[in-house]
Amino acid sequence: MTSTKLFRVPFHLPEFGHLQDGPFIQDGMEYVLRVASDENTATALRSARTFKVLRDPDDPEEVLGRSEGFAIVRLSGWGAKAVRAFAQEIERIPQVVAAIPAFRDASGRSRMVVPGELVARFRANEVSNATAAELGRRGATVVGPSAGGVFRLRLAPDTPLTPVFALEKDRPDIDFIDVVEIGELLPASGAFPPQPSVPAAAAETTPLIPRFIFRKEYQMLLLGDTEDEVSLNEFRQRLQQMASDEDLTILSRTDSLSEDKTVFVRVEDEAESATVVERIRAVPAVEDVFPGLQDSVDGVIRFADLRFVVVGLRDDPAAADWDVFGASHGLTLLQLDASLAFAVFEIGLNSDLQGILESLRNDERVRFAEPAYVSDDEDDVTGENVIHDPPDSGLWNHQAINLQTAWNTTKGAGVVVAVVDTLAKLDHPGLQEALFVIDDHLNFSGRNRIKDHGTHVMGIIGGRLSAPDVTLGVAPAARILAIAINTTMGSYPNRATALCFLADVANAKRLRIPESGIDLPVERLVVNCSWATTGDVFVIRDAIRRLVAAGALVCCSAGNDGRDAEGRHFPSDYDGVVCVAATDRVNRKLNVSNFGAKISFCAPGGDGDPLDEGDIFSLLAETSAGYLYGTSMASPHAAAVAALAWSLLPHRSATEIVEILRTTAKSIDSDQAIPTLQGQLGSGLIDAGAAVVRALEINPP
Repeated sequence: MTSTKLFRVPFHLPEFGHLQDGPFIQDGMEYVLRVASDENTATALRSARTFKVLRDPDDPEEVLGRSEGFAIVRLSGWGAKAVRAFAQEIERIPQVVAAIPAFRDASGRSRMVVPGELVARFRANEVSNATAAELGRRGATVVGPSAGGVFRLRLAPDTPLTPVFALEKDRPDIDFIDVVEIGELLPASGAFPPQPSVPAAAAETTPLIPRFIFRKEYQMLLLGDTEDEVSLNEFRQRLQQMASDEDLTILSRTDSLSEDKTVFVRVEDEAESATVVERIRAVPAVEDVFPGLQDSVDGVIRFADLRFVVVGLRDDPAAADWDVFGASHGLTLLQLDASLAFAVFEIGLNSDLQGILESLRNDERVRFAEPAYVSDDEDDVTGENVIHDPPDSGLWNHQAINLQTAWNTTKGAGVVVAVVDTLAKLDHPGLQEALFVIDDHLNFSGRNRIKDHGTHVMGIIGGRLSAPDVTLGVAPAARILAIAINTTMGSYPNRATALCFLADVANAKRLRIPESGIDLPVERLVVNCSWATTGDVFVIRDAIRRLVAAGALVCCSAGNDGRDAEGRHFPSDYDGVVCVAATDRVNRKLNVSNFGAKISFCAPGGDGDPLDEGDIFSLLAETSAGYLYGTSMASPHAAAVAALAWSLLPHRSATEIVEILRTTAKSIDSDQAIPTLQGQLGSGLIDAGAAVVRALEINPP
């Protein structure tokens, strides 16, 4: 669970009006630690595993000697997992009072902002009573007086920042509202002005085009499928041979090359990125290198293949001449999605990516355009399975959602549940009765290996064990359509192709694979997505839009960051999807589960480490079955319950089925020990029995 010492900005970046549209972007790696004076402070900080101390702003040599001071630190990793590990470690260091994130402005200058404070300039050098009262209603107290009409604003805990920044436009006597930097008394007269907002009507017609800053600090390497027996340590040594010229820090998500064949590299000096990339490419076993791009809007760091751009058009894509369109921007058509939803264009290694995107921004035919991003280990699951026997007391997750009552009437026949997930063990004995079809054309993962994740998710929907005889699936009579993607190191355009394929299935109400001669009816399609993307990826956003518009019921895991994820977790935050949080066996929020206003409802997800009978028991790829936990396990529960209700209401829409699940869910606000979670878990815990009863009331047998 996220540490209470962490300042909220890293997890609530869009709440900063100034940070949302510039001029700031989140650094993502550097933090300022506010530390208390203690003789053990320096030792505690310098022995930390999740970060290293760069300097103390007041005393570069020592982090000692004051009643309270600051130390600048850099995380040893990046992304949500690295921040969670960092939060857990500083929670155990009593000398750390708070952790404050660093931000960079458009020029690359780092700014460390003070938590809980803003600054405002008032045109008449004073605050009117009406403005002071309005600030108070929005959680800000004026602290003053101050010279030049500049005052401090102190914020109440958990104050939303957007309404406070909105007063720049709402109150004529306010010149600007800005963040407060550590080490600065007040901003100078040239403080950044508020950024102009895009009117809602204009936003619908403005192409989705990212703005970003190249990150010299990060590179991603993909190791090819090779029989080379080079160990990870030996591979690191080869890279470190380069470090005499470039100061490289080698990070890795895995302990061996056989896992996901991915290594992360941080460049800490001012070496030209192109030079570093070429030298890394020369290392044996390196297939490719993907530089990091930091989004100037949300601060998210993504990795991209800079040789390509992905473009979607606004008008009828079937009528478009994609070759001519590409040529008008100097692009070469490389790949056209089968549904014509988007195209991948080649731009060449040395092309001006920013310039090309700006050209596309001014083309009224463009719906979206972005670099060809690659994914970054995005399963919304955690835990390493170690237990293989079913629980003696039965499956608590089935009991929690009142499943037996539903099974007295239906087990989901007539509904197809597409599981868009990692490559699963499709020959698993526990899946043979559940799979709709098995076909190689449903594998959109590229090079990928069979994993537990997709197998476990499918087992929750329709799996079973024969010895002992245990029905694991919530909707065992529904049929599972296995759609394989790569969540570890896959191409986002490939993932979007899988989603657009399903949109075509939902539109046609048929599964057609001409190459295999498959043509089967699919009257009702539920789609489960137990994964995340690294921020808002436009090609995925558009694919989800198409899928929802086609009438599919889309369930997405809410994410395992332990935070209010609204606007920060995708695809669960996209319009029209069901966002599912996770609960434990006593109906409280799973500690790592996200929460917030976007949650539709909750479903069982386990109780976390250590893995035991409090977690979710389902099929696994490497062993017969076992336990995992996370919101990845909650989402397929909801997808399966939707299948149960929809099996009784074949002529109802996906929206109507979701409303049945929402209105029949059991409120669990009273079961939460944390008051701030009240109203943040959707309508509560899904109730399969109540949903089926409601369906029978609508359509009696």
